[in-house]
Amino acid sequence: MQADGDAPVVGARFQEIAWPWLGRIRLWHVWLGWAALAVAYHYKGLWGLELSGPDDWMRFLEVRDFLAGQNWFDVRQYRMNPPVGADLQWSRLVDLPVAFFIVAFEPLFGRGVAERIAVFGVPLLELAIAMFIMERLLKRLGVVPVLRTASVALLPLYHMLAFNLFPGRIDHHGWQAVCILSATYFLVQFQSRRAAFIAGAIAALSLTISLEGLPIVAAMAATLGLAFAFWGVGGLAPFLTGLAGSVALLFLTARAPGNYLEVYCDAVSWPHIAAFAGSAAIAWAVQGFAAKFRPVSRLACLSALPLFAVPLVLGGLGACAVDPFAQLDPVVWKFWYLRVREGLPIYMQPVPEQIVLVGNGLLMIAGAWFGVRPIENENLRKSWILLFAVGLACWVLSLNVMRSGIFVQILMVPFLALLAAVLLPRARAITNPIKRILLTIIGVLIVLPLTPPLAGDVWANVTGDDRDSADVNSDFAGDQECDLRKLNRLEPGHLFASLNIGPPILGMTRHTVVASNYHRNGNKIRDVLDVFGGDPGYARRLVIANHADYLVFCDDYRGARTPLSHWPDSLIAQLQTGRVPNWLEPVTAIWDSHLRVYKVR
Repeated sequence: MQADGDAPVVGARFQEIAWPWLGRIRLWHVWLGWAALAVAYHYKGLWGLELSGPDDWMRFLEVRDFLAGQNWFDVRQYRMNPPVGADLQWSRLVDLPVAFFIVAFEPLFGRGVAERIAVFGVPLLELAIAMFIMERLLKRLGVVPVLRTASVALLPLYHMLAFNLFPGRIDHHGWQAVCILSATYFLVQFQSRRAAFIAGAIAALSLTISLEGLPIVAAMAATLGLAFAFWGVGGLAPFLTGLAGSVALLFLTARAPGNYLEVYCDAVSWPHIAAFAGSAAIAWAVQGFAAKFRPVSRLACLSALPLFAVPLVLGGLGACAVDPFAQLDPVVWKFWYLRVREGLPIYMQPVPEQIVLVGNGLLMIAGAWFGVRPIENENLRKSWILLFAVGLACWVLSLNVMRSGIFVQILMVPFLALLAAVLLPRARAITNPIKRILLTIIGVLIVLPLTPPLAGDVWANVTGDDRDSADVNSDFAGDQECDLRKLNRLEPGHLFASLNIGPPILGMTRHTVVASNYHRNGNKIRDVLDVFGGDPGYARRLVIANHADYLVFCDDYRGARTPLSHWPDSLIAQLQTGRVPNWLEPVTAIWDSHLRVYKVR
């Protein structure tokens, strides 16, 4: 296996044709360059505290409340659906880096500047960690220094990574991607039980941040199980031990005492911990008595793990263990959940996004096919196979849940490095100058991470396919012409606002709101959908029942547009055509080209 001190063997021919100055570039040069570009690009908006999306605003509010004295175990947002508050499934762990930046810089610059430094600094810290771990992973996989530098330098060009690791994005997805990358780095060190244990511990951190990483962690365990069955490598039991022990410890940091037996479908609960612990015990037993068995027999013995764990989790959590959203109200399911595009499968995505999702996997498979087979070092080749197995599992998951594409993109970096190591030297060796230039350009286009999204954009421009047309959450990423800060001209009140703009309203003003896009509060999401998109006669009763003072929406946010209506002549349809019911009074003094505010009479 490639150790840190061994001579790299992958990409030797690439190093021969690379520009000499590439060898003088260091990792910190790459990060500093991208950080400077990111700050320059995002400076104006972020200094005005315009975050990337509603979830980033909600995370920001959670940190503010925590620093103001809210209990560590209490992550409810009490300015949403007051006085009860909105229940969130989020982990406090992701709050800590943001809180640290604010606490560290507030004495020097004041709270306002410290908050802005945090929304710049935390994503760039994530980017630095991701670059460092990626460089170490590539070194562990035997990649030559120049190719490592080039691959890490391209990391921010992967569009899902760029969105989640650049200033303004303080939600949990970036941290979860960093955790998956870090766990994989230790996973490929398959001969080290210590590394497997650390991989399990980091996987536990990922699950504590968000349970949506559970299929990937299961894939990691399955990969190590196959490694034991066919190679006799004993990393599965240490991995599960690190996973079970760390999940249990982190569970104690996330749950208030007395709430340990409460089960949730969207957060780590006791059935998960019991399943991990029991599986670890079984894995140790199997690795002990089946070590000398034939591969098929070892694989049969390992079947005891899922036979134990799956019934335990299903028995403890019920049907929602398979689909945490299955219990949503039918209207909420149809007119909200099925329009949150990041959580939908590939067949419900627009064609440009389908091109990206499929392209990610095909490029990874191509890199493995052309680059892994020629590797002569057996242990090094096995490390690549393990990486490919985890990456392939992430790709399959991304075809079912689009937001998992970030895990695919961060794990496909080494395989694009393999493609570059194979294709570019071959192209440069061609004697015919026209063919050499043409094939070099083609090779560069193949290995560039921008190629799949650019192909999707070309399709969208040619066919007119609007990739954001059905996405509720894409609305906030628009032109931002709806100036929610104008709401500060009103006396603080309770706003019945469209779902997407709830968190930024809370962050920019002193108002409270009814609901936003957080599934544990499905009854209030249903209220918002019924008011804007349902029977207008019923809308007034709901607004009054929620004690709302104003009704607010933005015309440039699709979350309030007529296509989301489930009533032929909904309230939003009437308002957008100038038909204002007598129980609403337009507050035109603060209207702009998009902002619409109505006082409830």
